[in-house]
Amino acid sequence: MKNELITGNDVKEWLQSDEVLKLTSLIYLKEALLAQRYEDCAELIREAKDLGAKQSEISALIAEVFRERGYRAKLKNKNRF
Repeated sequence: MKNELITGNDVKEWLQSDEVLKLTSLIYLKEALLAQRYEDCAELIREAKDLGAKQSEISALIAEVFRERGYRAKLKNKNRF
């Protein structure tokens, strides 16, 4: 049986604590990628998988970070002129 975290009075607002932990681990991974702390990423990926993250979710997150980084670099270069 999974633990539940009550986030409001309405039953619809209950979140599975396992889902919260998984999402939190993905946030930590995203923060490490954005900060370019790549040495931390392997462990963060393992932890995210242990908490139920799928490979597709991890891959999508990594792609999102690198797309965002490319977009920021493009804006930075555009504003230089």
